Amino acid sequence: QILFMLLFYVYGSIPFAFIFAYITKGERIYEKRTKNVGVANAFLVGGLTAGFLTVAGESSKALFPLLIARYFFNNDLTTSLILILSASLGTSFPIFLKGKGGMGSTILIWTLLILAPLSAFVLAAVWGLSFKITGDSYRSSLIQNFSLPVVLFITTASIPLSLFGLLKSVIFITRFDRTRDEIARLSLGKNGMPISARKAIFPSRNYIVNLADAKQDSQTGKRATSLRFLVKNGFRVPKSHVCGFAAYEQYLQGKKEVLGDLRREIELLTDTNIPYSVVPSPSI
Repeated sequence: QILFMLLFYVYGSIPFAFIFAYITKGERIYEKRTKNVGVANAFLVGGLTAGFLTVAGESSKALFPLLIARYFFNNDLTTSLILILSASLGTSFPIFLKGKGGMGSTILIWTLLILAPLSAFVLAAVWGLSFKITGDSYRSSLIQNFSLPVVLFITTASIPLSLFGLLKSVIFITRFDRTRDEIARLSLGKNGMPISARKAIFPSRNYIVNLADAKQDSQTGKRATSLRFLVKNGFRVPKSHVCGFAAYEQYLQGKKEVLGDLRREIELLTDTNIPYSVVPSPSI
């Protein structure tokens, strides 16, 4: 068992978010956006490909320990949790990034869905209710994680699972602060979904689009189309984003929340360490 614990600590230390973000975009994820080496920031820094590959990698850190416990330790619950906890420690305190690890949320989610599914739904409800009352995702996350061992004990009456929840809460609290709160950092859209998630799932709803992805003159204007022509034909053009006409049309219709949505999208796209040029309309 000790050998497997060490192996899964090393496996848990593999920074999939860093690896895939660097492969896809050449970016060091711990220097960008929320600076968290985790799934959400992998989507932000590396895009959809890096994000989904990171989800698969981080999920395996819970699934592989469960498979090993099943085939080598007669599916023993305590052993399963010890191996998962070893992988989680590797994720949060990796040997490869000098301790710049994630919080192991994906590992926890898969563990709960497989071993204690009811607790997963209860904890989601706890977070939702906390956020409704406080309006603060940071406090809501703290409340959710403080309640983790209690919820596990109530829903499963399992001492091993409850102790696992307690240890996960301790790990979470030691790693978590407001700067790593990705929901707060990105701000929530009017439908309650982080803008990064909305962009991935409903790209057509964005007011601001990458010029290379703008496919219709009606979205961006003919001068933007001319600039896009240069991009697609190999000319070196500064990375450009365009605010489509839809935002202006909705604003004229009295939808004042458009301004807030635009601000959030701009905050998501920009980096305070990089200078930008803002012009009324893109031109050659």
